[in-house]
Formats: sequence, C-alpha cells, structure tokens
Amino acid sequence: MLIDKDTINSVYDKNNGYCEYCGKKLAFTNYGKYGEKGAWHIEHSRPKVKGGTDYLRNLVPACIECNLDKSTLNGTYYKKKFEPETFGGQLAKLLGLSDGFMGASRRKRFIG
Repeated sequence: MLIDKDTINSVYDKNNGYCEYCGKKLAFTNYGKYGEKGAWHIEHSRPKVKGGTDYLRNLVPACIECNLDKSTLNGTYYKKKFEPETFGGQLAKLLGLSDGFMGASRRKRFIG
C-alpha cells in the first residue's frame, strides 16, 4: 500500500500519537523505522485478508510490535488482549471513559 504524507498525518493524529492497541507513545518521525524508539506502522484494523480496506476509517497507528503480533486478527479482538496499566486507566475503564483520561492510554498485555 502506497501511503502519502496526508494519510500518515491523519492516521497518527487519530490517537494523538499513541498505539491503538498497547497505548505506547509513537514518534511521528519514526514511521516504519524498525528498531527506533516509538517506531510505528499504519495498521489495518480489519485486515485486508478479511475484507478490510485502505480507507482512512480502517487505518490506525500501531507500534511495530503490536502490528506484527496482531497479524490477521481483527483490531477490536486484538485490543482486548490489553488491560489498563495505571490506576487512572483502570478507573477510566470502569467508568467507561475514553483512552487518555488519567493515563488510560497506558496498557499492558493481559495475561490470562
């Protein structure tokens, strides 16, 4: 998929520069740069092999680790593997508040 600068900007801004899945802060300038701090990809929430499209609504920012680990799973399903890491994140989840509220964007992989 060829990606233009406007799409990269739009996808990065969707989550204010945080990974859609684990909540890690992404470095805008490290798009596609393996091994760099905050490296990230543009990820298809619904994989193309499962009918997903290249439309902006299906594209999300993801750290390279999450993008590769997710593989062909649906994004909604994959995101359930994570739980809030901070007290604020746990409280926000309990109250149904959005990611980013009181640290809710920080998540760790759920073991269980």
